[in-house]
Amino acid sequence: MVKLAVLGGGVSGIFIANELAQNTNLKIDLLEKRSQLGGLISSVKRNEINYDIGSFIFYENNSIFKTFPFIKSDFISEEIKPILITPLNNFYCKGSR
Repeated sequence: MVKLAVLGGGVSGIFIANELAQNTNLKIDLLEKRSQLGGLISSVKRNEINYDIGSFIFYENNSIFKTFPFIKSDFISEEIKPILITPLNNFYCKGSR
């Protein structure tokens, strides 16, 4: 049995983990650092109201934070690091080569 880890429980991570799990020769672990799956597609509940945020990248000066300043801390907490996946399945963070 081959063990694989899928990093990130966003839409793509959930999809590929599910597809790989169809192969009974694979043991798949889906790793997500947050307490819920969904990645950038999420909802934030404030004052009993759900705000569906969707799949967007919000920069700190985005106008949505002027309208809804109380959600800013939920979205501006990480640096975005693009990765390159090569045909040989090697993973590189941008600038790491």
